[in-house]
Amino acid sequence: MVESLKTRLQIPTYLLVLIWSIFLIEAIIPGFDLRSWGILPRQASGLVGIITAPLLHGSLWHIVANSIPLFVLSFLVSLYGTGRLLRVGITVTLLGGLLVWLFGRNAYHIGASGLIFGLWAYLLAYGYVKRDLKAIVIAMAVFVFYGGMVFGFLMSTPSVSIESHIFGALAGILCAINDGRSKSKNTGH
Repeated sequence: MVESLKTRLQIPTYLLVLIWSIFLIEAIIPGFDLRSWGILPRQASGLVGIITAPLLHGSLWHIVANSIPLFVLSFLVSLYGTGRLLRVGITVTLLGGLLVWLFGRNAYHIGASGLIFGLWAYLLAYGYVKRDLKAIVIAMAVFVFYGGMVFGFLMSTPSVSIESHIFGALAGILCAINDGRSKSKNTGH
């Protein structure tokens, strides 16, 4: 069954609505701050952040900067199916978040950038691993429009979780390798 464009847009749209709703609730309610629900490395209390950190943003600039790439990259992964988007998104969130929790610097890590870098790396790596026309065209478009994200690995400001960028991308690459190899074995390629 071929999924409609409307179906493929639903998950990215719902995700943005959820993220913006949380942000607006924090902004409206005085003293309500969920940043402590981020990933706090090597602290038991920080484990919940593996799930919640991508939903939390520290400023209007932060959420605006994450919204468009999150929507676009989520949609592009959904072109392989919404089931794949869910699986890749969950895997990147959990694996990338766990790696931040294990190896990140001692600070709260919040924001969707780990997920964004995971989706970005997934699309690039899947194009390389799969090597079919659709995957290559999508990977090339991602490289052209979002190739500058590579500089996100070089940021060294205290307010940017470079660890989320690195470990999200690593998780995305691992998903792409797994998908590229398993799909090739299943189709006889």
